[in-house]
Amino acid sequence: MGSTSTEGLLDLASLEAWLRAQGVAPEGPLTAAQIQGGRSNLTFFVADARGRRWVLRRPPLGHVMATAHDVAREVKILRALRGVVPVPAVVGLDTDASGVPFYVMEEVPGRVIRTASDVEDLPPGARAECGRSLIRELVALHAVVPESVGLGDFGRGTDYLPRQIALWQRMGDQYRAGPYAEADAARDRLLRAAPQQEHVALVHGDYRLDNILVDRAGSLQAILDWELCTRGDPYVDLAVCLFYWTDPEDVLHPFGNPATVLPGFLTREELLAEYVQAGGRALPRPDYYMGYAAWRLTLVFEGVLGRFRAGAYGASEPAEEERLAGVIKRLIETSHDLLDRDEARGAG
Repeated sequence: MGSTSTEGLLDLASLEAWLRAQGVAPEGPLTAAQIQGGRSNLTFFVADARGRRWVLRRPPLGHVMATAHDVAREVKILRALRGVVPVPAVVGLDTDASGVPFYVMEEVPGRVIRTASDVEDLPPGARAECGRSLIRELVALHAVVPESVGLGDFGRGTDYLPRQIALWQRMGDQYRAGPYAEADAARDRLLRAAPQQEHVALVHGDYRLDNILVDRAGSLQAILDWELCTRGDPYVDLAVCLFYWTDPEDVLHPFGNPATVLPGFLTREELLAEYVQAGGRALPRPDYYMGYAAWRLTLVFEGVLGRFRAGAYGASEPAEEERLAGVIKRLIETSHDLLDRDEARGAG
Protein backbone atom coordinates (compact mmCIF):
# COMPACT_ATOMS: atom_id res chain seq x y z
CA MET A 1 0.00 0.00 0.00
CA GLY A 2 1.17 3.49 -0.75
CA SER A 3 1.33 6.03 2.05
CA THR A 4 1.72 9.77 2.60
CA SER A 5 2.37 12.19 5.46
CA THR A 6 -0.32 12.70 8.10
CA GLU A 7 0.63 16.18 9.31
CA GLY A 8 -2.43 17.89 10.77
CA LEU A 9 -4.58 14.76 10.60
CA LEU A 10 -3.55 12.94 13.80
CA ASP A 11 -2.49 14.05 17.29
CA LEU A 12 0.15 11.38 17.91
CA ALA A 13 0.92 12.38 21.50
CA SER A 14 -2.74 12.07 22.47
CA LEU A 15 -3.01 8.85 20.49
CA GLU A 16 -0.09 7.35 22.43
CA ALA A 17 -1.81 8.14 25.73
CA TRP A 18 -5.08 6.71 24.41
CA LEU A 19 -3.36 3.45 23.34
CA ARG A 20 -1.90 3.07 26.82
CA ALA A 21 -5.39 3.47 28.25
CA GLN A 22 -6.49 0.57 26.02
CA GLY A 23 -3.82 -1.64 27.55
CA VAL A 24 -1.39 -1.26 24.66
CA ALA A 25 2.15 -0.16 25.53
CA PRO A 26 3.80 1.55 22.54
CA GLU A 27 7.51 2.20 22.94
CA GLY A 28 8.95 5.58 22.05
CA PRO A 29 7.22 8.29 20.00
CA LEU A 30 4.61 7.23 17.46
CA THR A 31 4.87 7.86 13.74
CA ALA A 32 2.06 7.60 11.21
CA ALA A 33 1.48 7.44 7.46
CA GLN A 34 -1.79 7.58 5.58
CA ILE A 35 -2.63 4.50 3.53
CA GLN A 36 -3.60 5.40 -0.02
CA GLY A 37 -5.98 3.62 -2.36
CA GLY A 38 -9.50 4.31 -1.12
CA ARG A 39 -11.79 7.35 -0.92
CA SER A 40 -13.85 6.32 2.12
CA ASN A 41 -12.71 6.58 5.75
CA LEU A 42 -9.14 7.81 6.16
CA THR A 43 -6.82 4.97 7.12
CA PHE A 44 -3.36 5.20 8.67
CA PHE A 45 -0.49 2.98 9.71
CA VAL A 46 0.68 3.96 13.20
CA ALA A 47 4.05 2.63 14.41
CA ASP A 48 6.11 2.86 17.59
CA ALA A 49 9.90 3.07 17.90
CA ARG A 50 10.27 -0.73 17.84
CA GLY A 51 8.35 -1.05 14.60
CA ARG A 52 5.11 -2.46 16.00
CA ARG A 53 2.25 -1.22 13.84
CA TRP A 54 -1.48 -0.63 14.18
CA VAL A 55 -4.13 0.62 11.77
CA LEU A 56 -6.29 3.65 12.59
CA ARG A 57 -9.47 4.65 10.76
CA ARG A 58 -11.33 7.95 11.03
CA PRO A 59 -13.91 9.82 8.89
CA PRO A 60 -12.67 11.99 6.02
CA LEU A 61 -12.29 15.74 6.33
CA GLY A 62 -15.21 18.04 5.65
CA HIS A 63 -18.89 17.20 5.29
CA VAL A 64 -19.81 13.51 5.26
CA MET A 65 -23.11 11.68 4.92
CA ALA A 66 -24.62 10.81 8.29
CA THR A 67 -24.26 7.04 7.89
CA ALA A 68 -21.51 6.70 5.29
CA HIS A 69 -18.48 6.93 7.56
CA ASP A 70 -19.74 5.59 10.90
CA VAL A 71 -16.62 4.14 12.53
CA ALA A 72 -18.59 2.88 15.55
CA ARG A 73 -20.71 0.84 13.17
CA GLU A 74 -17.59 -0.65 11.59
CA VAL A 75 -16.29 -1.63 15.00
CA LYS A 76 -19.56 -3.37 15.86
CA ILE A 77 -19.22 -5.42 12.66
CA LEU A 78 -15.57 -6.30 13.24
CA ARG A 79 -16.22 -7.42 16.81
CA ALA A 80 -19.28 -9.43 15.81
CA LEU A 81 -17.49 -11.25 12.99
CA ARG A 82 -14.17 -11.86 14.76
CA GLY A 83 -13.57 -15.62 14.57
CA VAL A 84 -16.38 -16.10 12.05
CA VAL A 85 -14.67 -14.66 8.96
CA PRO A 86 -11.14 -13.20 8.79
CA VAL A 87 -11.25 -9.64 10.17
CA PRO A 88 -8.66 -7.58 12.07
CA ALA A 89 -8.83 -7.48 15.87
CA VAL A 90 -10.08 -4.15 17.26
CA VAL A 91 -7.84 -2.47 19.86
CA GLY A 92 -10.36 0.21 20.80
CA LEU A 93 -12.92 2.79 19.70
CA ASP A 94 -13.06 6.48 20.62
CA THR A 95 -16.28 8.37 19.95
CA ASP A 96 -15.65 11.30 22.31
CA ALA A 97 -17.92 14.07 21.08
CA SER A 98 -15.17 16.64 21.68
CA GLY A 99 -12.92 15.13 19.01
CA VAL A 100 -12.90 13.14 15.77
CA PRO A 101 -14.23 9.59 16.21
CA PHE A 102 -11.74 6.86 15.34
CA TYR A 103 -10.81 3.29 16.04
CA VAL A 104 -7.58 1.32 16.07
CA MET A 105 -7.10 -2.31 15.05
CA GLU A 106 -4.20 -4.69 14.96
CA GLU A 107 -2.24 -4.82 11.72
CA VAL A 108 -2.78 -8.01 9.70
CA PRO A 109 0.25 -8.96 7.58
CA GLY A 110 -0.60 -9.28 3.91
CA ARG A 111 -0.85 -7.44 0.62
CA VAL A 112 -3.61 -5.59 -1.16
CA ILE A 113 -3.84 -6.44 -4.87
CA ARG A 114 -4.92 -3.62 -7.16
CA THR A 115 -2.76 -3.81 -10.28
CA ALA A 116 -0.60 -6.31 -12.13
CA SER A 117 2.51 -4.91 -10.47
CA ASP A 118 1.17 -6.12 -7.10
CA VAL A 119 1.37 -9.77 -8.16
CA GLU A 120 4.56 -9.95 -10.21
CA ASP A 121 6.15 -12.24 -7.62
CA LEU A 122 3.08 -14.47 -7.13
CA PRO A 123 3.19 -17.79 -9.02
CA PRO A 124 0.10 -18.98 -10.94
CA GLY A 125 -0.99 -21.25 -8.09
CA ALA A 126 -1.03 -18.36 -5.63
CA ARG A 127 -2.94 -16.21 -8.12
CA ALA A 128 -5.60 -18.90 -8.44
CA GLU A 129 -5.82 -19.17 -4.66
CA CYS A 130 -6.52 -15.43 -4.44
CA GLY A 131 -9.79 -16.01 -6.27
CA ARG A 132 -10.69 -19.21 -4.47
CA SER A 133 -10.10 -17.78 -1.00
CA LEU A 134 -11.93 -14.57 -1.94
CA ILE A 135 -14.98 -16.60 -2.87
CA ARG A 136 -14.77 -19.07 0.04
CA GLU A 137 -14.92 -16.26 2.56
CA LEU A 138 -17.77 -14.54 0.72
CA VAL A 139 -19.75 -17.79 0.97
CA ALA A 140 -18.83 -17.98 4.67
CA LEU A 141 -20.08 -14.41 5.22
CA HIS A 142 -23.34 -15.08 3.40
CA ALA A 143 -23.87 -18.22 5.52
CA VAL A 144 -23.70 -16.28 8.81
CA VAL A 145 -27.00 -16.14 10.67
CA PRO A 146 -27.09 -12.44 11.67
CA GLU A 147 -28.90 -13.16 14.94
CA SER A 148 -26.16 -15.58 15.96
CA VAL A 149 -23.53 -12.81 15.99
CA GLY A 150 -25.68 -10.04 17.43
CA LEU A 151 -26.50 -8.41 14.10
CA GLY A 152 -30.11 -9.51 13.75
CA ASP A 153 -31.31 -5.90 13.72
CA PHE A 154 -28.57 -4.70 11.42
CA GLY A 155 -30.38 -2.95 8.58
CA ARG A 156 -33.82 -3.69 7.18
CA GLY A 157 -32.68 -6.73 5.19
CA THR A 158 -35.57 -6.82 2.74
CA ASP A 159 -36.03 -4.68 -0.40
CA TYR A 160 -32.25 -4.36 -0.46
CA LEU A 161 -31.77 -3.80 -4.18
CA PRO A 162 -34.26 -0.91 -4.63
CA ARG A 163 -32.88 0.75 -1.51
CA GLN A 164 -29.32 0.34 -2.80
CA ILE A 165 -30.28 1.91 -6.13
CA ALA A 166 -31.76 4.89 -4.29
CA LEU A 167 -28.72 5.15 -1.99
CA TRP A 168 -26.18 5.09 -4.82
CA GLN A 169 -28.21 7.59 -6.80
CA ARG A 170 -28.22 9.98 -3.84
CA MET A 171 -24.48 9.60 -3.33
CA GLY A 172 -23.81 9.94 -7.04
CA ASP A 173 -25.91 13.09 -7.35
CA GLN A 174 -23.57 14.89 -4.94
CA TYR A 175 -20.62 14.73 -7.33
CA ARG A 176 -21.87 13.99 -10.85
CA ALA A 177 -20.06 15.89 -13.56
CA GLY A 178 -23.29 16.51 -15.43
CA PRO A 179 -26.57 14.92 -16.54
CA TYR A 180 -26.23 11.33 -17.73
CA ALA A 181 -29.59 10.46 -19.25
CA GLU A 182 -28.52 6.96 -20.32
CA ALA A 183 -27.31 6.13 -16.81
CA ASP A 184 -30.63 7.30 -15.41
CA ALA A 185 -32.42 5.22 -18.04
CA ALA A 186 -30.48 2.15 -16.86
CA ARG A 187 -31.49 2.96 -13.28
CA ASP A 188 -35.16 3.10 -14.30
CA ARG A 189 -34.86 -0.22 -16.11
CA LEU A 190 -33.27 -1.80 -13.04
CA LEU A 191 -36.12 -0.61 -10.84
CA ARG A 192 -38.82 -1.83 -13.26
CA ALA A 193 -37.25 -5.27 -13.65
CA ALA A 194 -36.02 -5.80 -10.07
CA PRO A 195 -36.50 -9.40 -8.94
CA GLN A 196 -38.25 -10.29 -5.73
CA GLN A 197 -35.60 -10.72 -3.03
CA GLU A 198 -35.25 -14.41 -2.14
CA HIS A 199 -32.83 -14.35 0.80
CA VAL A 200 -31.58 -12.06 3.55
CA ALA A 201 -27.93 -12.42 4.55
CA LEU A 202 -25.09 -10.35 5.89
CA VAL A 203 -23.56 -8.55 2.91
CA HIS A 204 -20.24 -6.73 2.79
CA GLY A 205 -21.45 -4.15 0.29
CA ASP A 206 -18.13 -3.59 -1.51
CA TYR A 207 -16.56 -7.04 -1.63
CA ARG A 208 -13.69 -7.15 -4.12
CA LEU A 209 -10.07 -8.17 -4.51
CA ASP A 210 -8.57 -4.89 -3.34
CA ASN A 211 -10.63 -4.95 -0.14
CA ILE A 212 -8.89 -8.04 1.18
CA LEU A 213 -5.39 -8.91 2.38
CA VAL A 214 -3.69 -12.03 1.04
CA ASP A 215 -0.41 -13.76 1.89
CA ARG A 216 2.30 -14.94 -0.53
CA ALA A 217 0.36 -18.15 -1.13
CA GLY A 218 -2.69 -16.15 -2.18
CA SER A 219 -4.68 -17.10 0.93
CA LEU A 220 -7.06 -14.49 2.33
CA GLN A 221 -5.86 -13.10 5.66
CA ALA A 222 -8.41 -10.35 6.37
CA ILE A 223 -11.46 -8.67 4.85
CA LEU A 224 -11.32 -4.88 5.03
CA ASP A 225 -13.59 -1.81 4.61
CA TRP A 226 -16.88 -2.81 6.24
CA GLU A 227 -18.59 0.59 5.94
CA LEU A 228 -21.39 -0.69 3.69
CA CYS A 229 -22.06 -3.96 5.52
CA THR A 230 -25.68 -4.66 6.40
CA ARG A 231 -28.34 -7.31 6.03
CA GLY A 232 -29.35 -7.57 2.41
CA ASP A 233 -29.44 -9.58 -0.81
CA PRO A 234 -26.37 -11.85 -1.17
CA TYR A 235 -26.84 -11.95 -4.96
CA VAL A 236 -26.09 -8.21 -5.14
CA ASP A 237 -22.91 -8.72 -3.09
CA LEU A 238 -21.79 -11.53 -5.38
CA ALA A 239 -22.54 -9.61 -8.58
CA VAL A 240 -20.56 -6.56 -7.46
CA CYS A 241 -17.61 -8.80 -6.62
CA LEU A 242 -17.77 -10.51 -10.01
CA PHE A 243 -18.09 -7.27 -11.98
CA TYR A 244 -15.02 -5.75 -10.35
CA TRP A 245 -13.05 -8.85 -11.37
CA THR A 246 -11.67 -8.14 -14.86
CA ASP A 247 -11.44 -11.05 -17.31
CA PRO A 248 -8.70 -11.19 -19.99
CA GLU A 249 -11.33 -11.18 -22.74
CA ASP A 250 -13.23 -8.21 -21.34
CA VAL A 251 -13.39 -5.30 -23.77
CA LEU A 252 -13.95 -2.90 -20.88
CA HIS A 253 -11.15 -2.45 -18.32
CA PRO A 254 -12.43 0.29 -15.96
CA PHE A 255 -9.31 0.10 -13.81
CA GLY A 256 -5.84 0.51 -15.31
CA ASN A 257 -3.48 -2.47 -15.46
CA PRO A 258 -5.80 -5.00 -13.73
CA ALA A 259 -4.04 -7.90 -12.00
CA THR A 260 -6.72 -10.49 -12.76
CA VAL A 261 -6.04 -10.59 -16.51
CA LEU A 262 -2.66 -12.24 -15.81
CA PRO A 263 -2.07 -16.00 -16.19
CA GLY A 264 -3.11 -18.02 -13.16
CA PHE A 265 -6.08 -15.93 -12.06
CA LEU A 266 -9.48 -17.55 -12.32
CA THR A 267 -12.03 -16.23 -14.78
CA ARG A 268 -15.27 -14.66 -13.68
CA GLU A 269 -17.13 -17.81 -14.73
CA GLU A 270 -14.77 -19.93 -12.64
CA LEU A 271 -15.32 -17.67 -9.64
CA LEU A 272 -19.07 -18.13 -9.96
CA ALA A 273 -18.59 -21.91 -10.11
CA GLU A 274 -16.38 -21.72 -7.00
CA TYR A 275 -19.15 -19.84 -5.18
CA VAL A 276 -21.64 -22.62 -5.85
CA GLN A 277 -19.13 -25.37 -5.10
CA ALA A 278 -18.29 -23.75 -1.75
CA GLY A 279 -21.94 -23.85 -0.73
CA GLY A 280 -23.33 -20.62 -2.15
CA ARG A 281 -26.49 -20.40 -4.23
CA ALA A 282 -26.36 -20.11 -8.01
CA LEU A 283 -26.82 -16.52 -9.22
CA PRO A 284 -30.28 -16.17 -10.80
CA ARG A 285 -30.65 -13.71 -13.65
CA PRO A 286 -26.90 -13.03 -13.79
CA ASP A 287 -27.27 -10.47 -16.57
CA TYR A 288 -29.66 -8.40 -14.44
CA TYR A 289 -27.43 -8.43 -11.36
CA MET A 290 -24.31 -7.70 -13.40
CA GLY A 291 -26.22 -4.89 -15.13
CA TYR A 292 -26.85 -3.40 -11.69
CA ALA A 293 -23.14 -3.71 -10.81
CA ALA A 294 -22.20 -1.94 -14.05
CA TRP A 295 -24.67 0.88 -13.31
CA ARG A 296 -23.36 1.25 -9.76
CA LEU A 297 -19.79 1.50 -10.98
CA THR A 298 -20.93 4.11 -13.52
CA LEU A 299 -21.99 6.35 -10.64
CA VAL A 300 -18.66 5.80 -8.92
CA PHE A 301 -16.78 6.98 -12.01
CA GLU A 302 -19.19 9.85 -12.57
CA GLY A 303 -18.35 11.04 -9.07
CA VAL A 304 -14.62 10.77 -9.65
CA LEU A 305 -14.92 12.72 -12.90
CA GLY A 306 -17.07 15.36 -11.20
CA ARG A 307 -14.48 15.83 -8.46
CA PHE A 308 -11.72 16.05 -11.08
CA ARG A 309 -13.58 18.81 -12.91
CA ALA A 310 -14.23 20.61 -9.62
CA GLY A 311 -10.51 20.62 -8.84
CA ALA A 312 -10.77 18.29 -5.83
CA TYR A 313 -7.68 16.39 -7.01
CA GLY A 314 -5.56 19.40 -7.82
CA ALA A 315 -4.66 20.75 -11.24
CA SER A 316 -6.79 19.76 -14.22
CA GLU A 317 -5.70 16.59 -16.04
CA PRO A 318 -7.45 16.64 -19.43
CA ALA A 319 -6.14 13.21 -20.45
CA GLU A 320 -7.43 11.57 -17.27
CA GLU A 321 -10.76 13.35 -17.55
CA GLU A 322 -11.10 12.11 -21.12
CA ARG A 323 -10.28 8.56 -20.00
CA LEU A 324 -12.87 8.72 -17.21
CA ALA A 325 -15.52 10.05 -19.60
CA GLY A 326 -14.80 7.14 -21.94
CA VAL A 327 -15.06 4.60 -19.11
CA ILE A 328 -18.39 6.09 -18.03
CA LYS A 329 -19.77 5.84 -21.56
CA ARG A 330 -18.70 2.19 -21.89
CA LEU A 331 -20.04 1.28 -18.43
CA ILE A 332 -23.46 2.72 -19.28
CA GLU A 333 -23.44 0.79 -22.57
CA THR A 334 -22.44 -2.37 -20.71
CA SER A 335 -25.27 -1.95 -18.21
CA HIS A 336 -27.83 -1.55 -21.00
CA ASP A 337 -26.39 -4.49 -22.97
CA LEU A 338 -26.66 -6.74 -19.91
CA LEU A 339 -30.22 -5.60 -19.22
CA ASP A 340 -31.11 -6.25 -22.88
CA ARG A 341 -29.80 -9.80 -22.47
CA ASP A 342 -31.77 -10.24 -19.27
CA GLU A 343 -34.95 -9.09 -20.99
CA ALA A 344 -34.31 -11.37 -23.97
CA ARG A 345 -33.85 -14.38 -21.70
CA GLY A 346 -37.05 -13.53 -19.85
CA ALA A 347 -38.95 -13.25 -23.13
CA GLY A 348 -37.55 -16.59 -24.23
